[in-house]
Amino acid sequence: MELNNAKALLAKIAADPEMAKVFAAITDANAFAEAAKKYGYNVTLDEFIAARKEAVDSADGQKMGLDELAQTSGGLSMVGVDYAFTVVQTSK
Repeated sequence: MELNNAKALLAKIAADPEMAKVFAAITDANAFAEAAKKYGYNVTLDEFIAARKEAVDSADGQKMGLDELAQTSGGLSMVGVDYAFTVVQTSK
């Protein structure tokens, strides 16, 4: 199924910044198809757009809530983790 090829190309572009730059510069459907073939994918622009729409639609159901977003912005979530701290008193 061509949509599977389009999904594979979408994943590859998402994982490869250099490849993403190549596809970002494309301005027409024929150039898109040629670039896809260059990377080994037999995909049309319409199939790629359909795969991208499907990926976006499926991701909409997995949006983060405000609490989850706040935890990720700090870089560390410590919910449910217990740490034992030891206080050491030194003499002067």
